[in-house]
Amino acid sequence: MTPGQGVGANTALRDAALLCHELTAVARESKPLLTAIGDYESEMIPYGFTRVAESLDNNGTSGDDPLYRPVTGRLALFAARSYFSVSSKVPALRRKFLADMYAYRGSETV
Repeated sequence: MTPGQGVGANTALRDAALLCHELTAVARESKPLLTAIGDYESEMIPYGFTRVAESLDNNGTSGDDPLYRPVTGRLALFAARSYFSVSSKVPALRRKFLADMYAYRGSETV
């Protein structure tokens, strides 16, 4: 999934709930393990691939963006990690980062 919008997290939670349901059926001996795993996969795969496709469409990427290329992507990752490392160590920068993040997410509590 592309980052942002919670699509990956929501899909992961849906996967976990579905798997839990199937494994509970195994624990109750109402379904064999391999059948439960097959049922989980047959339900999860279609919506999983759909969510990945929607995530790519919503974020305007086809995977050919420069960010996903080896050199450009590594440079962008290095820059992001450097920014977060510095902002976590400089109190004024950290406060500004958190204030901006909370404002972006609609919360006034810092």
